[in-house]
Amino acid sequence: RSGAAFTLPSPVERMSEDYTQQASYDATFEVGDRVRMVGLLAAAKYNGVTGKVAGLDGADRYVVKLDPGKIDLRVRPNNIMKIDHDTPSQEAPAALPRPQTGGSPFVPPAAP
Repeated sequence: RSGAAFTLPSPVERMSEDYTQQASYDATFEVGDRVRMVGLLAAAKYNGVTGKVAGLDGADRYVVKLDPGKIDLRVRPNNIMKIDHDTPSQEAPAALPRPQTGGSPFVPPAAP
């Protein structure tokens, strides 16, 4: 043994690598193409969500209008994968409720 440390990639890193490899086959998209979000790390809750390419944002990102059309994401080409138009939609998760201001925060009851 050489004593060198070996670290396995985290599940998120492995998933990101897998999705990047899957998505990299086609990095050219047109307005109206149906796509699925893949390999997102900062916005991981949108992985698997479907949408339509709405345009370009600068030179390196696409604007994707997520199903059902209420959220726009700006993503790199390796974070979207073209899908068939008849692929069932997977909608974006609902927005989290905004915290209420004032009053005391909710504290769950102690376990018995």
